[in-house]
Amino acid sequence: MSEIILVADKRGNPVGGVLVNRKDIQAHARSILGDRLAIGRHGTQFNGDRDYYEILGYPREVTTEDYLTKFDRDALGGRIVEFPSEETWRDTPTIKDGRDKEATDNTKFCDAWSDLAERLRVYHYCQRVDTLAGIGRFGVLLIGVAGSGDLTAEVKAVRGPDAIIYLRPYSEKSVTVKEFETDPGNPRYGLPRLYTIAMTDLVGTGATLNARNQDVHWSRVIHVAEGLLENEVYGRPRLQRVMNLLDDVLKVVGGSAEA
Repeated sequence: MSEIILVADKRGNPVGGVLVNRKDIQAHARSILGDRLAIGRHGTQFNGDRDYYEILGYPREVTTEDYLTKFDRDALGGRIVEFPSEETWRDTPTIKDGRDKEATDNTKFCDAWSDLAERLRVYHYCQRVDTLAGIGRFGVLLIGVAGSGDLTAEVKAVRGPDAIIYLRPYSEKSVTVKEFETDPGNPRYGLPRLYTIAMTDLVGTGATLNARNQDVHWSRVIHVAEGLLENEVYGRPRLQRVMNLLDDVLKVVGGSAEA
């Protein structure tokens, strides 16, 4: 028999506990491991004989289009995606120049940044790309540079803040990574080298949307992804862990309406 201490006093002496057989502990450990393996098999039990995903109608693979539909049509799903972005960018960040306690907000850099942020509505676009990144695995913010029409060319330097002329946010639905950096000796190893962005233009008197694919160099893009684990490119969609629950809510609400 082994004693599992639940509560101890300041000296470390047990105040309460429960006697558990060591074999039982090992059995429980095996049971917990089995449960974890079952979860890893996407909701199956009894060696796959019971498939909860099939029984409950959960999709086994969820696409970016599925996440976008939940965001657009599901009130709870939309709020889950939007809330972190709205809270993050609700208040204008305070920008200071300098180190630690010596930092101040009345330098030339801070003034130049303030002018740039106001002219381009930087924080407005930050909130938008934050939201778009939360729908899928990532989002990008395209930075427009004056006098540089070839978007596939690397931007090594700009002449000043006035050279930044626009910002455009895109979700994963509109962006694919066309090329990755494959040189292990490069500091950007494993990161995107070239993106393909499906840009939509308003054309004609009826303001028709015309989509065109444009390759864009990584230096013109801010890549936004959250929940990163094994790589630096693809994060976790904000709805990934709750998609099944959102389907459950839809079944209950829809069933109640029909009853």
